[in-house]
Amino acid sequence: MQEILCGDDERRIPPLYQSKLSLEEGQLLRSGNGEKVPSRFVKEDPVHRLPRWLILVQVMGAALLLMSSPASLSAQTKAPLEAAEEAPEKAAAAVAPPLEEKPFTDSVTGMEFVLVKGGCFAMGDTFGDGLPDERPVREVCLDDFYLGKYEVTQKQWELVMGSNPSRFKGGDRPVEQVSWSDVQRFISRLNDQSGQKFRLPTETEWEYAARSGGKGEKYAGTSQEIDLGQYAWYFLNSGSQTHAVGEKRRNDLGLYDMNGNVWEWCADWYGENYYQGRPKHNPEGPSTGSNKALRGGSWFNDAGNLRLAYRYAFSPEYRAGTIGFRLAVRRQ
Repeated sequence: MQEILCGDDERRIPPLYQSKLSLEEGQLLRSGNGEKVPSRFVKEDPVHRLPRWLILVQVMGAALLLMSSPASLSAQTKAPLEAAEEAPEKAAAAVAPPLEEKPFTDSVTGMEFVLVKGGCFAMGDTFGDGLPDERPVREVCLDDFYLGKYEVTQKQWELVMGSNPSRFKGGDRPVEQVSWSDVQRFISRLNDQSGQKFRLPTETEWEYAARSGGKGEKYAGTSQEIDLGQYAWYFLNSGSQTHAVGEKRRNDLGLYDMNGNVWEWCADWYGENYYQGRPKHNPEGPSTGSNKALRGGSWFNDAGNLRLAYRYAFSPEYRAGTIGFRLAVRRQ
């Protein structure tokens, strides 16, 4: 039986060719410790029949050629390497989000404002469990605007007005016990100091922003009542008081406390039948009325009052520990 020796003799065969050594059926490969192992798994290669000196010359020549000509890699070899190097960059570019305009901060109070990109949405009782003044559901469209990231806090109110009318004291809690008329005086002073044109949001702007830009959400950030406590301070979790703004989860626009904590005054006069004939573009509510609209619910209310389509209203002179506001400003 023919044998091929390994061990010291095998080390003289270049590694490039050792893996190609093969034996016919019945040949044995002897390892360095003298054990004979059958080999049946390597393709037939007659290289082992060449003289050793010739094998060494061929291997050394091939090595010298590769070392002296690194640019000799074929295009077929380079292409996969280059593609592999470029793949992470291309993948990153594919998933990179578009650049968005950053929020701005009021220089007087430190209030942060989020850009709400305009668009069209179905406003009103889209879930079919609302009240008559939330119908009919119609498509309305809005231009871009900015909306306060948080409800106006007691600290911010004091910076402008010099006093704090709130029942539940705390600098980072929302200011409350402020009437719609009180808020107008606050806005007038703030605009004089800041040079901005702050205002209250319209009902349509408020609902569009609370729905994360017009999405079909029942509450701000979710449509599931079981999850409402993650987004809002209301009857079940508030402990019968307000809480510091921004402690709950935000909606998809980055707005906090759009549900619960305090009701929020809107710019509009309340009109019970206004939805029946409202304009499609940038509706601003009836031209006259006796009550001003509020949205969002408060720490005192249950989930039904926190629905984003729910509408509430009071006299512009009414004050309560459940009522506050946030500001808006049109994009320049």
